[in-house]
Amino acid sequence: IISAIKGAPVDTVLIDGYPRSTEQMRALDDLLQSEDAIDLVSVIEVRVSEDVAKDRILGRAAEAAPGEGRSDDKIEVFFDRMKIYTDPLAEIQKFYTDKDLLKVIDGERTLEVIVDDMDAFVQSKV
Repeated sequence: IISAIKGAPVDTVLIDGYPRSTEQMRALDDLLQSEDAIDLVSVIEVRVSEDVAKDRILGRAAEAAPGEGRSDDKIEVFFDRMKIYTDPLAEIQKFYTDKDLLKVIDGERTLEVIVDDMDAFVQSKV
């Protein structure tokens, strides 16, 4: 990640979907501590309820592969993936809140509104 950031042709870099575990969070923090040229300006969490996430993901899966697999299988896979995501979430949220870096965006609105909010926030930081 550090070499990709340093090699980027722009001054501001967005990293999507990282860190997803406390190990990744700590490793990134350790790396950033030793890198004077790189500043972590903010961490954005697009927050949605489990019900909304389930509806969106299972709905997308059904559109991508209609008629394939049992719905019970898809729901089980969804909950397995959610557990991987949510288990470390509280610790990651606290870590970045304590550093005054966490920005929470309501992800239960339309995609256009969410993107507009994210864009305005990112623009305010650059």
